[in-house]
Amino acid sequence: MEINRSKLSKYLLTTQALYVHKETDPSCKKTNTMSYPKTISSFHAYLFRAYPWMRNNATRLDISSEQIAELKAIVGDDVTPGTYFYHAKLYNAAPKRKATILVTNLSGSTKATKKKITEILEDTAASKWTNEDRLIFNRKKGLPRKQTKPTSKIAFECVVDHVPARNGVIDFKAKPRSETKRSQLAEGSDAVEMNYAVVQSDIRKSSDMLGKVLEQCIGIDDHTKSKVFYKAKFQFSVDQALIGFDLHCWFRFIKTRYPKLAGKWSDRQIIRII
Repeated sequence: MEINRSKLSKYLLTTQALYVHKETDPSCKKTNTMSYPKTISSFHAYLFRAYPWMRNNATRLDISSEQIAELKAIVGDDVTPGTYFYHAKLYNAAPKRKATILVTNLSGSTKATKKKITEILEDTAASKWTNEDRLIFNRKKGLPRKQTKPTSKIAFECVVDHVPARNGVIDFKAKPRSETKRSQLAEGSDAVEMNYAVVQSDIRKSSDMLGKVLEQCIGIDDHTKSKVFYKAKFQFSVDQALIGFDLHCWFRFIKTRYPKLAGKWSDRQIIRII
């Protein structure tokens, strides 16, 4: 089949023009923050609710008197020709079969009203919005969560109690204070980090040295391993072949997203593996 190049070229130019129009014409841009009712009657009810609310709360929402005046000129009343409420009155008073001119006029006023409301509300800072505002205006997005990045290190040292169990299983309970009875994570933390090494004990004479005794925990370069627990009460298991060795361990509270803000390492604990 032979392609008509002139028709194809005309089609591409027309398509490109429409695309550019949609990209540049502000009236064609969609907002991600507002959602308006689709039917005439539902939008009419929306405006009866939203318009007075906007005027009464203009100061709190930081809406200027000029913006309110511009919206009032578009919304108007049922006696001022060319305004939304005027066209809505004519539309509602018409017979069941509406004249085309009535539909066209009301549609134009509706679009102008939506556009102006959107301009005003999108210019309002998110921090000004309340849940009731979002309900009144059908705002899709709520107030954004405040992103507060912590800057201070975790103030609490990790206090850990342990209960040795048989077969190389040890139960641990972490808490921020020694006088605290319940296990709990420290304020500002979301996990407990444990660094440990299994060391030859006095009762286990062997050439197998899986670690070395450390005065303080520095890192894996000192033959320690690390494990993170996301609850204050946790269980640690050691291979049964290591029963009779000593477990040397240190603990600290951490914030997993901000490792540099971790708390201080606890004193070393030496636990016999039984």
